[in-house]
Amino acid sequence: MPTKAYTIAHVSLDELLESGETRWRLGMIDRATGEQRIDGDTPYDGASVFRTPGRALAFRGSAQWRDQIPHEVSVEECAVYEIELPNDWATDVTSPHPRDGVCRLINDAKITRRVSQ
Repeated sequence: MPTKAYTIAHVSLDELLESGETRWRLGMIDRATGEQRIDGDTPYDGASVFRTPGRALAFRGSAQWRDQIPHEVSVEECAVYEIELPNDWATDVTSPHPRDGVCRLINDAKITRRVSQ
């Protein structure tokens, strides 16, 4: 049985999930190359990930969350989604990031469904 976790993403993801297309939440390691992803000149930290939907909801809209996303994106445009970790929490997720205390994905995880408004 896959290990489930939760992430915050833009609600535009709903249409893609409804079409049956497999969508991935990106980790810091590129699954095709096994290399660290780079975002501009900076190594990519990986998507934020939470053990429960409640923790993800509590983080959404917080000052720390606001610091991570483009300022034109509103809380209403983002929802909590369930993801399936490819291995387990210890293998696929970092310890809390020093900037905001939130864990990050190491390996890409399949997005399975939306769990919040």
